[in-house]
Amino acid sequence: LQNRFGEKISTSMGVPNGVALDNKGRILVADTENNRVLTFTSSGELVGEIIGCSDARLVEPTGVCCFNNGNIVIADRSESLLKLFGHDGRVIKTVGRERITENDLYTLAYDSRSGFFAADIWNAQVIHFKEDLEVQDIIRRPGKRLGQFGGVPGVAIFNDSLYLADFENNRICIFKKH
Repeated sequence: LQNRFGEKISTSMGVPNGVALDNKGRILVADTENNRVLTFTSSGELVGEIIGCSDARLVEPTGVCCFNNGNIVIADRSESLLKLFGHDGRVIKTVGRERITENDLYTLAYDSRSGFFAADIWNAQVIHFKEDLEVQDIIRRPGKRLGQFGGVPGVAIFNDSLYLADFENNRICIFKKH
């Protein structure tokens, strides 16, 4: 263990879920139970929090990812599943359940060449988005066979591969991105 933090902030974290690094090396943590995303320095000092605003308030945020331009996307359990914030903290765009069906997005993973991916835990799918929150593709392969997956709570990207945590089949699936 190199470092740990979060225990001594004024209001402790409640069920930290998603974590991401921004283009300045800061650490963002989706604090699900407290309806916020916390920002820390790389050494663990609390910098601030994102709670959204009246038309885009955070409700049980589960995933966060940061783009190279400083914008931040947060997945939560409100009617607006995804919220895009500018580097200045203002809401740029939201995407609601009506646009991408009844989903429960969890982990987000960003790739500067192709956008970001959202793990839809209960629908056995991963949704591929452009940075403007437009859907590029939906990867849905429910099952237990080779090339199929069940519930996906986690997603990661490295080089040209997409990694999925498949909790229903107790395995990690690796796909080549197109």
